[in-house]
Amino acid sequence: MGKIPVLSLIFTLLFGFCSSLKCYNGSFQEVTNFMAFEGPEIIDCNGFCVSQYQNDGQTLNYTLRCDDSTKYCITNNQCKDDYGTSTKTCCCNSDLCVHQNATNPIIYDLSQITFSSATAAYQVEGGAWDCRGPSIWDTYSHIPNKIHNNDTGDDACKSYYKWKNDVELLKNLNVQQYRFSISWSRIFIDGTNNTINDVGVKYYSDLIDALIAANIEPVITMFHWDLPQSLMDLGGWLNENTAIKFGEYTRYIFQQFGSRVKKWIPINEPLSVVQGEFCGDNGAGAPGEFAPHCAWSLYLAAKTLLLAHLEAWKAFQDLKLDSEGGVLGMALNGPWFFPANLTNVNDTEASARAFDFYWGLFGHPLFVGDWAPRVKDRIAELSAKENRTGSRLPAFTAAQIQGLKGSAQFVGVNYYNGLMVTSRTDEEEAHRWELGIKTVDYDTKIRQWPSPEWRQMNASDPWIYYTPFGLRKLLNYIHTQYNISILITENGCMDNYDEDLKDVSRVSYLRGHLMAIAQALQDGVKVMGHTVWSLMDNFEWGDGYSTKFGIHRVNFSDPERARTPKASAGFYANVAKTKMLQGFSINSRH
Repeated sequence: MGKIPVLSLIFTLLFGFCSSLKCYNGSFQEVTNFMAFEGPEIIDCNGFCVSQYQNDGQTLNYTLRCDDSTKYCITNNQCKDDYGTSTKTCCCNSDLCVHQNATNPIIYDLSQITFSSATAAYQVEGGAWDCRGPSIWDTYSHIPNKIHNNDTGDDACKSYYKWKNDVELLKNLNVQQYRFSISWSRIFIDGTNNTINDVGVKYYSDLIDALIAANIEPVITMFHWDLPQSLMDLGGWLNENTAIKFGEYTRYIFQQFGSRVKKWIPINEPLSVVQGEFCGDNGAGAPGEFAPHCAWSLYLAAKTLLLAHLEAWKAFQDLKLDSEGGVLGMALNGPWFFPANLTNVNDTEASARAFDFYWGLFGHPLFVGDWAPRVKDRIAELSAKENRTGSRLPAFTAAQIQGLKGSAQFVGVNYYNGLMVTSRTDEEEAHRWELGIKTVDYDTKIRQWPSPEWRQMNASDPWIYYTPFGLRKLLNYIHTQYNISILITENGCMDNYDEDLKDVSRVSYLRGHLMAIAQALQDGVKVMGHTVWSLMDNFEWGDGYSTKFGIHRVNFSDPERARTPKASAGFYANVAKTKMLQGFSINSRH
């Protein structure tokens, strides 16, 4: 064979046939409720016809065109998936061709992470008065008109009695982990080691053994908001002695279960505790409204919670659990804050400041050391304006700063949605009371709101919006700030109206957020696993039983609390088993 035919063959293989080719040129776009369509026309091209399909659950784009300008195609009849943009690009080189796989969903590889579901003691256990002391949520939920429909967690899902059924649900989900919490007052009835409850210890021990026998790893939260009422009567998290009592409690739990459990979360969502329980100007939880005192009570409670974590860490180290494969983290929560205008330095600074006041209020002391500089400077500035003799942000000692730094080996991320954010003006700040600006927004100097372009997951309970792109940004930002392993410890949404067992909105929500995790993994973020909230419908705090986050329906009218899998349970079970996720189909947002 001569040189010219050989070169011709090589160029044909690499670049396709250079003769004129007829291709379709057109596009279809759908964003939320906006739709645009550019009808296909036939055009002359050189090289290849290209199709591009992009669908992240919020935005759908489908385009047909030539590859004359981008020169994307180098081999005939190929498709390439781009995780980062959720785009499939396909090439072909015959007249008016469209690749047969042009609209096939992208397949995302999630083999690097574990899958889990989660519950919390007060929300599911029931058995409130069966060998357990009262918690603040027992007291609070029994005050008339504090909880929707005056619901309580007295019986909840009866998991205290039906835990074997729960293990079967988990086995059917194919999950590798189960995150649950221990009720402090079920172990220490009055919150102290003077009242050890062997019956409660056996309950959790049996559950742990059953999970391990089912090849499901227990991930244990030691405090999920249900502070023993006896400790609240002494000041709760406003009393530094509560941190000492927490250390004694966690030490006992480590001694009982540390040989069988390797992943520990001493405290869940301390931000929710300080904002909801020891502030309350944006909605209160147990023990009640601290709004008039929020300016100082929020930060004093935050410090005590961090010192409680430190006591748990000391016990963990004393028992050498860190040298035996154990790891300890804190589950943080909040939205991702999108700057209202990316080119406005005030808005980008507002986003960074919001992160430091939400995620960083606890993350910075744990992973960097001390309060974040933005938090320290802002509260000192406001305290001076308020004519206080010192900052209302309590200082750590040098020993506390050193002890807290590095006291967590991973960060738990409880993520539900994003928010837009901008800086408050000085004029708004000066007229804070007339404008009704809450303490949290005043201290942070931000205004936050959901974008009208985002899809609500439930119009009648509209605090969760479909924003998985915020999760990806959050994971990357945490990775940049702290360089720490990340476990998604909660992620999910409530039932949408009238969907019941066919909870396609939840399937869509989970699909989008799992895609975001796959993208973050490709970005280089160290994501350990994903946990869906929640295993079953449960007592949803102030909403009682009216809001349902479960991937299993619970019949609260049935004394047996029958559990029934929803469509989302089947979806999640398949992903957890295969560790492969199919992206969105062109004809479906689910």
